[in-house]
Amino acid sequence: MVTSVIRSWLTYAKLFFEQLPFPFSFELLHSAIGRLYDFTLGNARKTPVFMIKGLVKNTSCALTAAFVGSEESANHFARVAYSSVECIHFLGKMLCHHDAPLPLPEAEIIVEHSAWYSSSRARKRAEKRSCFVLPIVDFSLSLNQSLASIVRNASRRRRRDLRKLKALDYSYTVCRNCLEDFDLFYRTMYLPFTKQRYKRAALFRSYIESKARFQRNGGILFVEKEGARTAGILFQIRGKTMYALSLGICNGNNSFQKSLAGTAALFYLILWAKKKGLATLNYGATLPFFSDGVFVYKKEWGMSISTRAHYGFWTLKINTLSKGTIFFLKENPFIMSEKGKMRAVVLLDDESTKIDPRRLASEFMLPQLDSPVILAYSSRSMNTEGLEGFQELTHVSTENLTKPLSDFCQLLLKPDSHVSILDYKQ
Repeated sequence: MVTSVIRSWLTYAKLFFEQLPFPFSFELLHSAIGRLYDFTLGNARKTPVFMIKGLVKNTSCALTAAFVGSEESANHFARVAYSSVECIHFLGKMLCHHDAPLPLPEAEIIVEHSAWYSSSRARKRAEKRSCFVLPIVDFSLSLNQSLASIVRNASRRRRRDLRKLKALDYSYTVCRNCLEDFDLFYRTMYLPFTKQRYKRAALFRSYIESKARFQRNGGILFVEKEGARTAGILFQIRGKTMYALSLGICNGNNSFQKSLAGTAALFYLILWAKKKGLATLNYGATLPFFSDGVFVYKKEWGMSISTRAHYGFWTLKINTLSKGTIFFLKENPFIMSEKGKMRAVVLLDDESTKIDPRRLASEFMLPQLDSPVILAYSSRSMNTEGLEGFQELTHVSTENLTKPLSDFCQLLLKPDSHVSILDYKQ
């Protein structure tokens, strides 16, 4: 109960400090809160632990994962990593001392969600336990470029959708201060759509917080067709940045989503923000998995990524090397945090080396990321000559890698296996 009250207080403190009229470093506040949390509740808190069993996405290979965090976060991870889930079993609550490994030998991987008030010390402790630190990534779009440039930098799929919008006869209105409009959006668009789309993985922004953001220089852009409101986006303006907070579709109706009502809402928000002279559109944070549909959607708009300490982070521990582990990593490339930088971690196998290296570069060489770590894993000596543009660094030496990567490579290295670490050179 006490922990729940403190978490609520921290969330509203965050909302308050965001609205201060003078410059304020929330990073410093986060650091102070994280250290206070460490010394008070950090080592005493009990965290829910779930065992997830199912088939890895795009494969028929089974994987058993332990997840440390809320039930919603466990379902969210299962939604991203699994094609079908056999069960998500609640094991109970455990004291999660970050200096000691969790006693979960059955799990092939261990994933933990650390909330935004976790300190940077928790990250360092996780790395010492050979855990990959996965930052929550933020997507934003520069509005200083022309609309033509924004469309040109979007993926082929998004450009095709924008061409279709012209024939759909949508329009939009922006509402800034009417609470009836807010209630309409929250209760008939946002809640039904989020519940329908994410089901048990749904994480809802509370009514009180959403209303507070709406009233503090916020608003809602509604998409209309023939006078009927089909979709909407709750936004807030802070400085020269537009924050897109929540998307909603009328009654969660999937037919509206298929008719590009959600795409229309984002596109019209970009248009309106440019008319207002804003510099940036922030489209929110997401998990750092390249296989996550939300990640892919935002990336296809040509948005750039960043991370902040107060977003929290996830950790990934490879507990045992198995077929399930290999397929999980192959199907779910991710971004890891390494000495203040972000890098993509990609696992290739015998089949993956047939991929065009230019495709690999375009997919994982984002401007905000350092060069990706490409791990070419094979049960036999692998010929990497076909990967033009990639330079083989070493077959065995891992001394220049961080501890999580080094330990994982040593786990991969067996008498009957071969590992190459590749570095892309532009």
